[in-house]
Amino acid sequence: MVTFDEAYDAWMGAPFPIGDAEDGTGVLHDDVALVDTWVAESVVPYVKDGRFIPATPDVLRELRALNDRASALGDVDGAPEYLRYIGLLSDVYDAFLQRRPE
Repeated sequence: MVTFDEAYDAWMGAPFPIGDAEDGTGVLHDDVALVDTWVAESVVPYVKDGRFIPATPDVLRELRALNDRASALGDVDGAPEYLRYIGLLSDVYDAFLQRRPE
């Protein structure tokens, strides 16, 4: 497992995948963007101000579902980029939750 700082840096340094309605990643793109927003709204305030406020939706469950959808696309051109990005989101959000104050 990567550290929170490693996961955060990897996520912040990664380009967001480009969706394409022609290759089947268009709808996936929109859904990954939504979950990316949930992650950002929780993780960035934690990094900037130390505020620990997890997202209301079950982000990790949604990321697992997105991972399954991206995996089902198989060899579609954009699928590997989505799988990598979803992995980064999972890593950073899981590491964020591990920092839950007691």
